[in-house]
Amino acid sequence: MRFVLGLLLSCLLVLPVSAIAEEDVTKEDVVAKEWRFNLLMDGSPIGSQVFRLSREGQRSRVSVAADFDVKILFLSVYTYEHRNEELWEGGCLLAMNSTTDDNGEVFRVTASSVADGLLVETRDGRKSLAGCVHSFAYWDPKHLGSSRLLNPQTGEYEAVRLKEHGTETIAFRGQPTTARRISLEGDKLKIDLWYSDTSDWLALESTTKSGGKLYYQRQ
Repeated sequence: MRFVLGLLLSCLLVLPVSAIAEEDVTKEDVVAKEWRFNLLMDGSPIGSQVFRLSREGQRSRVSVAADFDVKILFLSVYTYEHRNEELWEGGCLLAMNSTTDDNGEVFRVTASSVADGLLVETRDGRKSLAGCVHSFAYWDPKHLGSSRLLNPQTGEYEAVRLKEHGTETIAFRGQPTTARRISLEGDKLKIDLWYSDTSDWLALESTTKSGGKLYYQRQ
């Protein structure tokens, strides 16, 4: 359960720029949007995660904060804290600076733009990723079609595949809502995601290795 929870949360910590049109703007034109989620494990609250996206000219900056605490009989059995900031331009990642405390195990990832792609540094060393690098951009499903996505907690460049499932009705803020469902699958994960007809991210659900249901409930 610990591995899957950490992986899911870390994958949610990068925000793309393509959800906002790229155009010339001044500092006064900065636009901000927030996604706030309550995290539930088998229906019980375990914490929250907040994503904030702002535009700086033709670039977008993302800051993310995640905090949660899984308890059994009022005793903490798993804690997670993540802070991340990223810079994007033209739909590609330019820079990243993240720190994660995954139940006492500390991760740090930094990334910076180089001539032919992105240089990523982790506790295991450094590597170069060629071309336009994408992350697990759940809030903008156009980016999820990439064959590999960068994990901001570990710095791994993970092989993934996307599946479409059509539309279905879900409960969103207490109301029946028609939503498009897609799933993202890899060797270590399978995640279901729901979007409005304007591609606004509404919810996420996945099953942990222990069989628990992890759900992201939009505030």
